[in-house]
Amino acid sequence: MNKAKTLYFSDYPDLVDIEVDEKIIIKARKERSLERAKRNKKIDNLLKELEIKHLTTEKSGLEELVIKIFKTVSIRNLSLLEIKERLVWICALALMFPDTEYDVLFTVYPDSGAPRKKYKIVAEELEIPKHQVEKLARNAVNRLIMMVSMLGDNIENYVSWISINKFTYANMTLENPKLTFPEIELKYEKIPQKLQTIDNYDLSNSDIKTLNNANIFCLGNLLEYEYEDLRFELKLEPSVAQKVFSIKESFTRGAKNA
Repeated sequence: MNKAKTLYFSDYPDLVDIEVDEKIIIKARKERSLERAKRNKKIDNLLKELEIKHLTTEKSGLEELVIKIFKTVSIRNLSLLEIKERLVWICALALMFPDTEYDVLFTVYPDSGAPRKKYKIVAEELEIPKHQVEKLARNAVNRLIMMVSMLGDNIENYVSWISINKFTYANMTLENPKLTFPEIELKYEKIPQKLQTIDNYDLSNSDIKTLNNANIFCLGNLLEYEYEDLRFELKLEPSVAQKVFSIKESFTRGAKNA
């Protein structure tokens, strides 16, 4: 009944005769929005701090990427083995990205192990406008952050659906400080459903962009959003908000029945 109340309150406040505690609904929505704003601000500040550190270090782009992503879930320093291990996880997650976003990510943070490249250089190499390269690269980093935020840095959350070959495994066990881009295969049937990207659903590019801008990239990121959040905070049209909320509800029911 509560779900019906919030839907009617959001879309048909003057057309139905139903008792809705407007103050409670609005207060709860504002509290959720505030918590998300605090989280996003924390991530933005951390990324800005790491951008400044990038200017004074000579790390490879891949090492910088690993540190950037996993600093959002743990502040401790990583060992060489842990960096190699987490690079495998990042590369596996990135295989679920749109092709262009994947290509931009691993050109900015070169899969050759070279230092991070400037957006202008990447734009010339890929023949993509610089502003688009910058947007795609940041989107990819945010996508990784939001996926890793659900999985954390526990190896048990990754090993069941990632397969590496013997050369990648051998490199991970060596003390060679150079990071080598791992060769990975995904066990698609074992990938957690919460990692399924919203790009796979029947949504327009504009709607996907709106969701991405709110740091919603996969099913798990939808869990903290109620219908009225989609309508008022993200300003989605009723038909789109209903579709997105139905995707979330279907996922939630499936998770409960699993």
